[in-house]
Amino acid sequence: MKNEMTLTFQTRLHVEADVAGILTQYATFMGFVERSLFAEVAKGKRTIQCKNDFLKKHGITARQFNACRISLDGKIAACQAANELAIANIKQQIQTVDRKIQILSRKPSQEKTLHLKKRRKSMLSDRLAARKKDLKQKRIRMCFGGKKLFRAQFHLEENGYTSHAEWKQDFKEKRTNEFLF
Repeated sequence: MKNEMTLTFQTRLHVEADVAGILTQYATFMGFVERSLFAEVAKGKRTIQCKNDFLKKHGITARQFNACRISLDGKIAACQAANELAIANIKQQIQTVDRKIQILSRKPSQEKTLHLKKRRKSMLSDRLAARKKDLKQKRIRMCFGGKKLFRAQFHLEENGYTSHAEWKQDFKEKRTNEFLF
């Protein structure tokens, strides 16, 4: 077996306004295709199963589809890895809370703190069960454009926006600011 090395290059283009407009339109379209592909994956299909339908439906080439597929597969793998790390982190937090509960249970003067630690453990256990369920069902929770920016719409003034339209413009730009080819 031959050792292979994969290289990834990234650049920021400095282009004139007319070229930037064309690239923005392309990025917007490819972002739409990628999000549509994710919707199909969320329904239980594999990305490769959607290829022929997407080529016809969106009028794209096989190479364009493959670029979307590779990008999406990478994002999905990253989400799954993050979920596994979150599960390990929650297990560690539960162990820490368990130790504190054992210590506090020996101190009758700490009933309120003990109660709060038990509530914390219950909350962590529920969170752990939800993460494990997502992992078992291979459910991916992904927000194109970023969860932080998405949640900013609920507190516009605190996040520096004067209107929802201003936030929406930023969100659309963020979710279509990259493409792979």
